[in-house]
Amino acid sequence: MVLLIMVINNRAVLIKAMKKYLDSRKAIQSWVASVEGINPQNFIELRLIFGSADIVGENEILICFDIKGNHYRLTAKVIYPNMIFLKEFLTHAEYSKKYKYKGKRK
Repeated sequence: MVLLIMVINNRAVLIKAMKKYLDSRKAIQSWVASVEGINPQNFIELRLIFGSADIVGENEILICFDIKGNHYRLTAKVIYPNMIFLKEFLTHAEYSKKYKYKGKRK
C-alpha cells in the first residue's frame, strides 16, 4: 500500500506571508502540518477537515482556507487527492475586496 501525502507547491507564498505578517507564522506552520497529513478525494472530504474552506474564483476554481481564524485567507488550487498549488495569501480585507460576495444576503 502506497501512502500519499499532500504535496504543497509554491511555498514561496507562505514564506513571503510569514515575513510580511509575523503574527501568521504559527498558524501557517499549523496549516502546513495539517495539509501534509491528508489526501482528500474531493472537496467534501477536504471540507470535513477544514470546515471553513470555501470554493472561490471566477477564471479557475480555487479553495480558500482561513488562516489564523478570521485574520488571513490562503487561496489555492487543489488537485485531488495529493497536490495543492498555493496562489495568494491575503488579509481578510484584501480577500473581501477581491472575492466579493455574489449571493443574496439574508
